[in-house]
Amino acid sequence: MKFERVLFHAALLLSITPARFGAYALAASFDDLPASNVAAVVGELSKTNSPGEDRERLFSELMRFIHVRPDEDLGRKEFVINALRHMLESPSARQAARRMLEARGPSVVVGFAEADSTSLQVADDPGAKSLEGMSLGSSYYDASASAATVWINHALPSASLGRSLPAGLLAHEILGHSLEAYIAHRKGLAEAFGFYRDDETLASLLGWIVRVELGEAVNDPKMQEWISDRGKFVDSLPLKHAYYAGRLSLEEMSRPERIGNVFSERMDKVLRQFEYYNAGVLQTRLYLEGIDHLIAAHGMDPGRFAALRRQLEYDRDARLPSFIERERDTMARLSDMSRHFTDPQRGQVLQQAVGDPQFGEWERMVQEREARLSELWARRAPTAPPSPAPASNQFTPQQLIEMINSDRQNHPDHWKR
Repeated sequence: MKFERVLFHAALLLSITPARFGAYALAASFDDLPASNVAAVVGELSKTNSPGEDRERLFSELMRFIHVRPDEDLGRKEFVINALRHMLESPSARQAARRMLEARGPSVVVGFAEADSTSLQVADDPGAKSLEGMSLGSSYYDASASAATVWINHALPSASLGRSLPAGLLAHEILGHSLEAYIAHRKGLAEAFGFYRDDETLASLLGWIVRVELGEAVNDPKMQEWISDRGKFVDSLPLKHAYYAGRLSLEEMSRPERIGNVFSERMDKVLRQFEYYNAGVLQTRLYLEGIDHLIAAHGMDPGRFAALRRQLEYDRDARLPSFIERERDTMARLSDMSRHFTDPQRGQVLQQAVGDPQFGEWERMVQEREARLSELWARRAPTAPPSPAPASNQFTPQQLIEMINSDRQNHPDHWKR
């Protein structure tokens, strides 16, 4: 059998994974304030001329209902406070914060927790730092308490990835997901919003915009994918995580008779991905066996295979198994969704909800944020070409494949089982 070429690469897993902390009593929220007081605060903020004064006023008001879990240590509390202050240096974050004041909520608790995968790897190039194998954070809105919980990966404060990434993350989770879920709940649209695909779009765009406005040359692969092909990004999102698998576009929500087919088509695609990743595990094992054979039977230098071996072992032991588990979870989620919508009335609930003007407002916000991100991206400073890679004696993936194929052809007896 001829070996097919595979791509060896570091997976940048910046996915948002749902997490639930449980209820936590909040000291104060905007629901506790008279409506006239809130209106006065927002009105005064809108008159502020100084960006610095605006930021301080906004920060003071936001901290009336954003709390760090009391059991977090001082360093983590300072990390959150500093990230929130830096976040408000972004004009778009300040605009979203005013929207939160006008909505009078929600109350938010921020804490730290271990993610599904906590191995932290930082790229060697300081200009292209990224996180691998970890979730940055997540949020959960508790409608019964009109409160949200936001968690941050416990490894992030020590990752030394700059100030803009945590600021963008909190904008994504607090001013994106938590705020819009609260508004949906207050307007009786919580069930439909739970299936709304562009909940993630709104939050992602805001987080990226904040990071770019704060001067970061963002290398987030999700943002790069959005900019290069928005349609592909949106279409692929439900296939990348169980959390997104049950999300629907407004068009899909407006056609309840088609919802079952949507989930069935996604299941077929996810099943193919599941089979692909399982085959990938077998393939990485074969490549590692090939490396062992070339060293043992042909006396090749083990040191020249070191980088390939590390990547292959990571793929075999961590990356691919995490993808396989993700696909299992996604298939289970899709199966649940298919059963849920066997009752046609459930689809009709979504169909009726999408006619609410609030969904039109969310669609308008998506368009505005997309235009803002495009504007910022077009105005970005040109990036310097990457430095030439230093000379290396490490074998490349292609060289390994060629050596294995050549040895199988010239010495077939070496490969008999």
